Amino acid sequence: MTIKQLFNDYDQNILFKDYQLNIINEMTANGSSLEEICESFLLVSTTKSIENFGGNNKNISVSIDNLKKELFKYLCDDKYLEDRKRLYTSKTNKALTTMISGHLGMIFSLESIIVYPIVVLLIPTFRKIGCESYKNVN
Repeated sequence: MTIKQLFNDYDQNILFKDYQLNIINEMTANGSSLEEICESFLLVSTTKSIENFGGNNKNISVSIDNLKKELFKYLCDDKYLEDRKRLYTSKTNKALTTMISGHLGMIFSLESIIVYPIVVLLIPTFRKIGCESYKNVN
């Protein structure tokens, strides 16, 4: 199954909450790029200090590039083939993007609610590029 087939009838507007759409629309109107908008959502979590399981304070450092690479791996790499099979059973794009956000959140130690708008914003790009392009680059 291709990414395009997986995200059939993908409509970002119905996947965002109103406040998220307002932020995105305002940033777009002010000339912000997709990358800058994604970074603004990521900035919420990377500027705070959290306590890890060992009790030490840890500053989270995650880049949009790292998130994109991991998203591509999750959608295209054979390493995640079994995980992707669960995606194929999802009935809605909301369920798909939520599952993907949860996966990326675990990898980067971020709350999935922080990752979710970034995933929703990046999916159209991945639909255009497809897994074959990813595999050719890697």
